[in-house]
Amino acid sequence: MLTPRNADGLTIGDVEVQTDADRPSLTYNIDFDTGRIRGVADGLDAVKQAIHMVLQTERFAHTIFSWGYGTEMGQVVGKSEPVLQSEIKRIITEALTADERITDVKDFTFKLVDKRTAAVSFTAVSVFGDIPFSREVNT
Repeated sequence: MLTPRNADGLTIGDVEVQTDADRPSLTYNIDFDTGRIRGVADGLDAVKQAIHMVLQTERFAHTIFSWGYGTEMGQVVGKSEPVLQSEIKRIITEALTADERITDVKDFTFKLVDKRTAAVSFTAVSVFGDIPFSREVNT
């Protein structure tokens, strides 16, 4: 029998069930400039790194990752601007919310840099806090 304890968790006998924010998210900290591991990251820093990794990985391209990991940005090449914006928003949101630490992706802005590139900015809402993020997408 489960007995509610508080808004953050449940008590089962003497064991409290942790929420996502309480669980450790410890991972190796990658320095993307040098390509080297520089210690470990946890919490908000680990989620920032996860966002970077997911957005840099093309879905279905690497057998080491599950089919649910990464993005399908190749689908947006050659699309009109309204379709491009809608698809980029959908692709990024689906890819990032697959991570249970990310609860929402909001505040998207788009700017065409040139005929083949769009700058995209958004905020990822995580259990550790909001994370502003920007990247360029080939169109």
